[in-house]
Amino acid sequence: MGNFFRYLLDTEYSQRRDIEGLRDEVARVAASGPDTEDLRRVHHRIDRLAHEVEVVKAALTVLSQAMVEVGGLDAAELDRRIDAALAARPRPPAQTATTVPCGNCGLSYPPERMAGTLCKRCAALAAP
Repeated sequence: MGNFFRYLLDTEYSQRRDIEGLRDEVARVAASGPDTEDLRRVHHRIDRLAHEVEVVKAALTVLSQAMVEVGGLDAAELDRRIDAALAARPRPPAQTATTVPCGNCGLSYPPERMAGTLCKRCAALAAP
């Protein structure tokens, strides 16, 4: 139960900080040419955040179902309020930088870091 309250009481700032930190890490790895340790660390953080999302989703599902069952919550009203909250949240600004996915590693890079369809790192590794 302790984990549930840690997730439930986590602030939106903290959640955004975790996500933005991961985005920064992915950008850094992509810009520097990823090595195995960098990729392992990023994947670990993604897995941890995915697990946290699953815990929160399960907890909210169970809690809302229990509230509906005891008559303390109207499911249709809850759906309307969730839809309204999602519609009212600020949208992130559109990305202006154009990136291109590497045909080998799949990571996205700015066009100047590409050598044809491969990123410069993959192209260098593929060179004889």
